Amino acid sequence: MKTQSPAAETLPYLSSAVLDRLAISTPDIVDEIERQIVGQRRGEVWCAPKAAVWPGDDRYCMATLGVATVPPVLATKSLVVNPPRCAKTLGRKLHRQGR
Repeated sequence: MKTQSPAAETLPYLSSAVLDRLAISTPDIVDEIERQIVGQRRGEVWCAPKAAVWPGDDRYCMATLGVATVPPVLATKSLVVNPPRCAKTLGRKLHRQGR
């Protein structure tokens, strides 16, 4: 039985290297955020309320959705914060750096 949908198999993965090659500067990002805030005030940008789940094992899962008319875009964001895993990973990084 196949558990993954065909659409999920075609979604691109944007690695850090790919994102770095986009050469988007911090001022570019700030300008776009400001433009989207103004667009929201004008009724050109809409954001859904954030949805959050705490499964009870120290993880925090969150998702949100945004839509704009100019440029015509639909954006989603989701994340999982796992503090025990972060602490473990940070510990390994610091050990490798001799700290």
